[in-house]
Amino acid sequence: MVAPDLAAVIAGIDELNAMCRELRAGYLHLHPDAPATAREREMVELAISLWRQHGRDLRPGLGHLPRSLRQRLDAAMGDPSH
Repeated sequence: MVAPDLAAVIAGIDELNAMCRELRAGYLHLHPDAPATAREREMVELAISLWRQHGRDLRPGLGHLPRSLRQRLDAAMGDPSH
């Protein structure tokens, strides 16, 4: 049996992850009040923690999140539109 090329396997995993992120973003666009995933909740808690410790706003890089988590971020960090 020939061992798979590790770089090709990693590239395939990266492509699959990108497709999953796009599917989740599309789903959240249609259903903004969808329940948050554990990963999304963890990312938001980390972003809030980094904001409190270092004043760094990571909201632009978080991508699509359920409305409840966006509201949590805004409540903890302030409304970004002001």
